[in-house]
Amino acid sequence: MKVRATRNALIAFSFLLALSVVTWEILPESKYLVSRTRVEQEPIPHKTVGYLPDLYAAYVAPDGRLFGIEDHFIFVSDDEGRTFRRLGALPKVNPTWRDRISDRVARSKLARRLRRNPGPTNLVVLASGTILVFFDYIYRSTDDGQTFTPVFGLHDEQLNGGFQYSEGIAVGPDDLIYFGEYTTSERPHAIRIVEGRADGTEWRVVHVFPPGDIFHVHGIQYDPFRGGYWVTTGDLDHEAKVLFTGDNFQSMQVLGQGSQDWRVVSMMIAEDRLVWGSDNDRMPAAIFQWDFATATLQKLREIGKPSYFSTVLEDGTMVLSTTYEPESSYTRAFHPEPTTDLWVSRADHGWTKLMSLPYQPQQHTWGPARASIAFPGGKPTQTLFFTPLSTVTDHFTTQLILLAP
Repeated sequence: MKVRATRNALIAFSFLLALSVVTWEILPESKYLVSRTRVEQEPIPHKTVGYLPDLYAAYVAPDGRLFGIEDHFIFVSDDEGRTFRRLGALPKVNPTWRDRISDRVARSKLARRLRRNPGPTNLVVLASGTILVFFDYIYRSTDDGQTFTPVFGLHDEQLNGGFQYSEGIAVGPDDLIYFGEYTTSERPHAIRIVEGRADGTEWRVVHVFPPGDIFHVHGIQYDPFRGGYWVTTGDLDHEAKVLFTGDNFQSMQVLGQGSQDWRVVSMMIAEDRLVWGSDNDRMPAAIFQWDFATATLQKLREIGKPSYFSTVLEDGTMVLSTTYEPESSYTRAFHPEPTTDLWVSRADHGWTKLMSLPYQPQQHTWGPARASIAFPGGKPTQTLFFTPLSTVTDHFTTQLILLAP
């Protein structure tokens, strides 16, 4: 009886775990300014509709579907993120029998629940419907995510992948895909930009930064207003650059370089301007704006901690997050509050800190974790999706927030 009871308890526990991956926690209609966040000054009116534990909302496809990732599994929502269903999983490439057993254990519900592994964080969907996931290989699916096939081995080609959480991957209107290498290996080293074409089946290097020019590529973003791609690099002053190509990397022009003001990971692109939070990890970071009409760079306000991630909503609302870096020069010198912060700007009415989430210390093989808030890439959405990482509450829990009109 004891064995049977234990077995039934495990079955019930596994069932609850499965539900937690695909079901929103819907909050009451009247619940505004949820207590699990700390709000500064006069907040922008908003309410949190729900929470989805253990899922990163990764990319909004051209048709509006929202794709998510958990561990090696891909999920999709057909109703603007209110429910998700699981698709396929990334396969092991040329596995031995030991690899198969290890993978089966690692992909079990219990192991995934205990580990809470975001898995690969770079996913894009082409206009053709093809899904590409960037991990040890570039995996491709042409059957709506039911199966994935490795088409390009990054390590086989001695290439590094792009920056995480969709910031390092760009898709153009012709389904050309670009990413730049992100590495923290010892300087100097060459850094390459890679192009994918033919519906993600063919990949080649289209540009090489020579050793000593930059440390790594932070981001590549398509600009629909100017019909080209912005490239952002770091990290030292002479390595920090914002560049533009209008001819698919046959040439690149420098917009700005030479200081931490131009050290950018993610930009918010508008018809008349570019806006970004700087990735300055030495002095207080700030929000900057490049005005195309006057060709001038303006500092809008300080935000303290560096910014990795940003997004623009369908109505033009701009959103960025800051990252708490426990061991950065800025942290050691200025002792900022150990939080990741969410900043919002609506209709050019300035920037407001919407919320702060406390940092949860955690050690990785590469060093201490950093508290961040990531956003999905792809098509702009009406509502705000974001996923906190390495936070005391809501770590790896996608949230959907409605901002007041």
